[in-house]
Amino acid sequence: MRVCLLWCVGYGLWLAVAGGRIEPSYSVAMSLVAVALVGCSLLVFALIVLLMPFRSAEGFVIDARRLLADTVISSLFMMIVFSLIYRNVGLMEGGHHVQPTAREGLYFSIVTFSTLGYGDFAPSPSARLIAASEALLGNLHLGMLVGSTFAALRR
Repeated sequence: MRVCLLWCVGYGLWLAVAGGRIEPSYSVAMSLVAVALVGCSLLVFALIVLLMPFRSAEGFVIDARRLLADTVISSLFMMIVFSLIYRNVGLMEGGHHVQPTAREGLYFSIVTFSTLGYGDFAPSPSARLIAASEALLGNLHLGMLVGSTFAALRR
């Protein structure tokens, strides 16, 4: 989980310093990296966050604060990973296909993850299923965030 957090912080620093000025373009290597990172983020979410409340080992007690922290880190990691996919696949803006910058990809990923949907960007036809799955994962994360927050406050 610490690796995910460090990776998120590093990406955020790169965005702040460089502003994502490197011109994005489609590449097979970037697609493979993005797919591998999505797999890692799903594995982290499933093993560390989603299945934690269902552990039944004798004497096991859920640490609500750690579950909350892990859920927040998993959310950040997932939003950043999906932003890499959108940078590679592209988005639709005003009916035209555009290659978003790193900031625009992250912005669209956050809006999709939270299921807010401002409407200024839309997923390209090849990314619609990806955006829908990110929205579903965002709802799962939101449920875990609310549940773990109340569990942490109750203790």
